[in-house]
Formats: sequence, structure tokens, C-alpha cells
Amino acid sequence: MNLKTEEFLRRAFPQLEIGEVKTIPESTQQATPDSKGVRFDVYASDGTYLFDLEMQTVDKGDLPQRSRYYNCVLDIDQIYKEGDYVQLKPVFVIFICTFALSYGDRHRYTFCRYSTEDRNAALNDGTQIIMFSTKGTVDDLDEPMKQFLDCVDGKTAPGSGDAYIRQLDQSVKEARMNKEWRREYMNLEIMLKHAADEAAEKAVAEAAPKIREEAVSEAAPKIRKEAVAVERKRTATRMLSEGELSDEQIIRYSGVTEKELEECKISNRHV
Repeated sequence: MNLKTEEFLRRAFPQLEIGEVKTIPESTQQATPDSKGVRFDVYASDGTYLFDLEMQTVDKGDLPQRSRYYNCVLDIDQIYKEGDYVQLKPVFVIFICTFALSYGDRHRYTFCRYSTEDRNAALNDGTQIIMFSTKGTVDDLDEPMKQFLDCVDGKTAPGSGDAYIRQLDQSVKEARMNKEWRREYMNLEIMLKHAADEAAEKAVAEAAPKIREEAVSEAAPKIRKEAVAVERKRTATRMLSEGELSDEQIIRYSGVTEKELEECKISNRHV
């Protein structure tokens, strides 16, 4: 997940004086060697505050328990390093959800610890759980954050918003496209296997009456390799014609070499 972390945090927490933010994407932490590990989407800190950013696209009904455990893991990780409770940095566990939250129609819900007997008595332990929903309908955000959530939800019109939103919109589109191509790539691998099997079987059937069985068996791997190469080039050519992927992405998803890609470009006049 690449949300341009520092700019997002400044939009989400305008009341905080956030310094230069350092991020560790997809950091893995665990409370003890034998405990369940946590793979944070983005683990960030500016030296004063700790932030855990999580993108949630599926509602599994476990956000309260998940946030509780994530917060504990972050605190234990700090204790190992700092050694004293009072030195624990404020922690913000943030979920950016692309589904409606069960709490209501707001875009943002911030959870802190208060006394149930007196709401004015706050624990002030430095922890906050924040849940954003792109499906909120209440007018509860300023325009920069509303634009951010709209962008994540795919509601941003081309060219709208400030420079950050336009850049983020492009990143979101690329991430979605890459996800689609990853699924296409899996289908491609299956298709290539079938094509190679069919080519090998056809070669065996055609060659059997003419040459001895041992020679046919020896020829099959070569025929299979050639069939796979042909299918990969066909896929690369299709990707080129759609014009949505870079050369690097086409090479990665189709499996062709740089030389083969250039051949596809020349043969199809993609220069």
C-alpha cells in the first residue's frame, strides 16, 4: 500500500505537528517469539508518534479485536526498545475501509479510552483507534480528507483535486490494474500449460507413425517450450495493443524477454 504516508497523516491529523515521517512498508512484528505475528501495511513514525496504517477492503467483522491486538504489539515493541512505560510514544492505529462501518454513516470514527462513569475523565494513555470509511455519507470531514477517501473509493474525476490527489489517483489506478493483470497472469500460466500439453500431444500423434517412440519422447520437451514461447509472445502483443502497461510490466506479466518484446513491437509496428 502506497498512500504517500506523510501527506496522508498531515491531512488526517491537522491538529498534530507531524515531523518528517519514516515508514516501513509491510513490517512484520510479534509480541513474543511464539505469538501470532502482525504484518502491518505501513508502520510509520516521526519520532514523536507511531502510526499503523491498514487498508481494509473486506469486512471480516474483526476490526475491534484486530485493532486491540495491533496496538498491543506496537506497545510491546516499544517496551523492548525503551524499557519504561512512561516513554511509550502515542500510537495511532488507522484503518482505511472501503466498506460501510457498523457504527453509523460517518466517514471517521475515533476511539479513545474514557471512564464509563464520567465521559470527561479520559485515560490519556496515548492510544487512538481511527476507522475511516469511504462509504460514509455524513458531512464530517474537511475537503482534503474527503477527496482522499473519494480517490481511494474510485470516485475521483480525471484531473480533479490537488496535486497529491491526482498523484494518488494514478497510483490507485495502477494498483488496481496490476491486481487485474496478476489475476490474468495466473490464468495465462494455466493457458500456457494447456497449450504446451496440446502441442506436445499433437507432435507425438503426428510423429509416431514416422519415427521410433524414443525420438518422439525426446522431441516433446522442445515442442512444449516452443509452444509456451509462442503463447507468451501472443500475450505480450495483446498487452502492447492495449497500451496500458509499461515495458517492465509486460515483461513481468507475460514472461517474454526484452529481446522478444522488441520483436513483438517491430512485428506489430509498436515503435
